[in-house]
Amino acid sequence: MIRINKNVEPQILQTNATNWRAELLQHLKDNGGIYSKIPESIKNRYQHPEIKSSLVEESYGKCSYCESKLKHISWGEIEHILPKALSPENSFVWNNLLLACSVCNNAKRSYFSPTEPLINPVTSDPAAEIVFIGHLIWHSLNSATGQLTIGQIDLNRTELIQRRQERLEALSALIDKWASLQDKPRLQSLVWNQLVQEADPSKEYSAAVKAFIQGRCGQSI
Repeated sequence: MIRINKNVEPQILQTNATNWRAELLQHLKDNGGIYSKIPESIKNRYQHPEIKSSLVEESYGKCSYCESKLKHISWGEIEHILPKALSPENSFVWNNLLLACSVCNNAKRSYFSPTEPLINPVTSDPAAEIVFIGHLIWHSLNSATGQLTIGQIDLNRTELIQRRQERLEALSALIDKWASLQDKPRLQSLVWNQLVQEADPSKEYSAAVKAFIQGRCGQSI
């Protein structure tokens, strides 16, 4: 899980969000406040291709929670940080939208608590709340928010652990090569640059990869 630096709000939202919100809230009022009765064509306007495309771009095509790459296996889903059914007025607020995989999105569901919040990768840096020890993710000391996020979204589910482990094992040979080049500083520097590239935010499981490389090499990225 990494910080999400939001793109500029898509033009489709800049132009229409206010009217979309007003129409949605009117339908909600007309239907006695029952969100499920609002027509799909009204409440799902956030799924516009221009919006989805920008979310994919800003998250590097990864789930904003587990960092799994989506584009090769799924279109991904648009996640509302403040759940749309609980906070319909924020359905079309740009900073309330993220790209997520279906597993994380379903795990989070409509969870929201102002007193026990999950990590919001738009407004805070997840690295302050969670740490990686190998392929496992843990909450930082005294971080109830980190602990709750890991548990609610199940960021240590078996499939994720296996995928992260495979990613780290694939890097071990490159790290060993780097370590063997102590007497060849120029070549070692080139290998280090390769490792830094593997920890780039665009890469899958970049937070785990960064922690793994730094731990094994004793150098900061």
